[in-house]
Amino acid sequence: MIVANGENVAGGSGVTDETVRELEKSGVDIITSGNHIWDKKDVYSIIDNNPNLIRPINYPPTLYNYKNPGKGISVKNIEGSRVAVISLLGQVFMNHWECPFRTMDRVFK
Repeated sequence: MIVANGENVAGGSGVTDETVRELEKSGVDIITSGNHIWDKKDVYSIIDNNPNLIRPINYPPTLYNYKNPGKGISVKNIEGSRVAVISLLGQVFMNHWECPFRTMDRVFK
């Protein structure tokens, strides 16, 4: 299983449909991201339909009156085992997103 952070693969800022397809074509199974996931507007048209592209799970569902689509977790079956990949934002030098530790506690309840 190959997991890659696609945070800034589109010219150093965000992702596009083309960069996501390039990563998947190269063998990447899951593409994680961070707070720059929304930098390219075409992400809004692809993230809900692509379970391989995940946003940070502790990113707010709405920010600045914009809905932030997508999921923060992807589960794959790999050689008979279920594997979960979760993307989280830290809080150091960042906006005050939901605490990643509290988020994980909530996810695993």
